[in-house]
Amino acid sequence: HKYILVVGLRPPLHYRQNSASPLRPARPPLPTILLVDDDPSIVAVVTAVARKRGYAVTNATTGEAAVERFTADRPDAVLCDVCLPDASGLDVFRRLAAVDPARPVVVVGENDR
Repeated sequence: HKYILVVGLRPPLHYRQNSASPLRPARPPLPTILLVDDDPSIVAVVTAVARKRGYAVTNATTGEAAVERFTADRPDAVLCDVCLPDASGLDVFRRLAAVDPARPVVVVGENDR
């Protein structure tokens, strides 16, 4: 498996009311990546690298779980393995695009040739 971390996902700066300063920049939430893979070693490595680079990572191990989590959490981007236990990554891509076509979804796989 080879994954490419999508960089440059920065949420808008939010402001919060503070008694000392009327408009003080709040710490923006971390950009979130939904990682869809059923291989625990891939999940561990990609999660560690992404967190080190400032991303929050959520995980799903099946296509069905990915669609549910995507719909509920609305991550900033999705990294999806092309081969999942219950679906192909391309099928998952189509289902996620139907929910939110503006979210970046990267489907990756390995080439055994």
